[in-house]
Formats: sequence, C-alpha cells, structure tokens
Amino acid sequence: MTKYNKKTTILAPAKVNLYLHIIDKLPDNYHILDSMVSFVDIGDILEIEPSDIFSFNIKGEFAHELQNEDISKNMVIRAINILAKHTGKPLNFKITLIKNLPIASGIGGGSSDAAAIIWGLMEWWKIPTHAPFIKGIILDLGTDVPVCLKCKPSRMQGLGDIVEEIARIPEIPIILVNSGEKCPTHAIYKNFNEEYKKLITIPERFGDIRNIIKFLKQQSNDLTNAAIMHAPSIKETLETIKKQPDCLLSRMSGSGATCFGLFDNMDNAILAANTIKSLNPTWWVKTGWLGRPERY
Repeated sequence: MTKYNKKTTILAPAKVNLYLHIIDKLPDNYHILDSMVSFVDIGDILEIEPSDIFSFNIKGEFAHELQNEDISKNMVIRAINILAKHTGKPLNFKITLIKNLPIASGIGGGSSDAAAIIWGLMEWWKIPTHAPFIKGIILDLGTDVPVCLKCKPSRMQGLGDIVEEIARIPEIPIILVNSGEKCPTHAIYKNFNEEYKKLITIPERFGDIRNIIKFLKQQSNDLTNAAIMHAPSIKETLETIKKQPDCLLSRMSGSGATCFGLFDNMDNAILAANTIKSLNPTWWVKTGWLGRPERY
C-alpha cells in the first residue's frame, strides 16, 4: 500500500510578461532582463495520484507535440528527478500532464509545469517551501522557473534569478492568441539587435485598470522585432488584437509567439476572442483573467 491516497490537481498557469526590457548582455551571450510578470487562470494541469509504480502520461490539446520528445528532457520529469535526488523521497505516484498551452510560445508552459510539480511534490512529501536546496533546483531548471514557482505578480531581473514581488495588480480580462508558429527562446535572443534599456521604477501601487494600462503603454517587449523575424505571423497577431473594440493594450509575451490583449471588461474580451477565432480558425485563442491564478 502507498502512504498517500488522495489525488492532487495543480494548475500550471500561463505566465505573461507585461513588459520585457533587455538591459545588457554578458560575455557568454546571456542577456540581462527586466520584466514585469503576472499569471492567468489559463494553463496546463498536473495530476498526482498515489501508485506503487511511477508513471508519466501526457494528455491534452498539445500532447501530440511532446510524444516524440526524449522523456528525460521533459521539464516535469527533470523537476521530479532533481527533487527526488535532493530529498531521497520515493516516486510512489503517477503523474498526468494535461498540456493545454502551446509549445515554445512565450507563456512559460514548460517552466510553469516544472514549478507546479515542484510545488505539488513539496506538499505531497510535506517538505517546507523554504527548504534551502529549492533555490538551486529551480535555477538549474530554467530562467522562468523561479518566477513561475512564486506564481504572484513579480518583477524578474538578471537572468531570471532575481524575483521580487510587486504590488498586487487589479484583475484584468485578457485574451491569449497564438498563430501556431513556434519561437525557441535561444533563436529569438540570437536575433535581438537593439539598444539596451535602463531600469525603470515600478509604481508601489497600481490602483485601477486605467493606471496600470497607462504605465504599461510606456513600456515594451524588446524581443518583439526579433521574434517577428523568426515568426512573421506575430505582427499580424498583434495588429488583429489591437483592432478589436475596447482593447486597452496589445503586446507579445516573453520571446513569443503568444500575444495578449487587455480589456476593461470580460464581455469585450469574449467578443474579441470570438471575432479573432472566427477570422482565424486555426489560431489558439483563449479568454481569462490576468491576476487570478488558482494554483495555490
């Protein structure tokens, strides 16, 4: 008999870079960034169930894109193996990943999956979240994993290793749109050839939606042009979102290709999503709330 008998379900929410500035580049070609990040109540789902034999299964809309992947390279498996090595805990469970988010799409799918399984297994094994080895584990897994593990509105800097919580942002209706083109992070950063930005000051509080929109409109995603070079459909995606009635802001997230639109109410967001989907039936289009993740 296994010790645990309760199924655990965890949301691995989509990460949205509300702005992303490139500050500098290190001699090893890694870029120093400054980004404001929040999360959406849209994401992958991870299920942990007790089992005497470990197994890993992938389901969902984008599962087929991972079927031929070397399983040892999957972010969930990497996170499980590293965490088990550090804790000495048995793999007395089975994992199901429901892959709802597109691959290589700038919304932290793999990183959020890794963060979610770390959070879930820490609960499963009753290990405190402040355990000293956690920081090293998440940095080894990838630059987006630290902010995804925190899963709160944050400012991420450096190589992604510096994460600071910021003021709570208001809940904002959002649409996520992806045309289907993939944007491998390394390829986009390789294309980047623009001036570096200086660090900005983030307000101590944002108040209502209009205030945060006003602030965000003064910022940018510095990787947008580099991503368009790799995936030209991003330009069309951004323009399509921007043209929707009552769209407050249209921007690309991360290194692309997913773009987002912010709206002042959910009815307008749903109308925009339905319009975009009707015009582009092969695109991935979702509606949700920014600042309302439900994992924790």
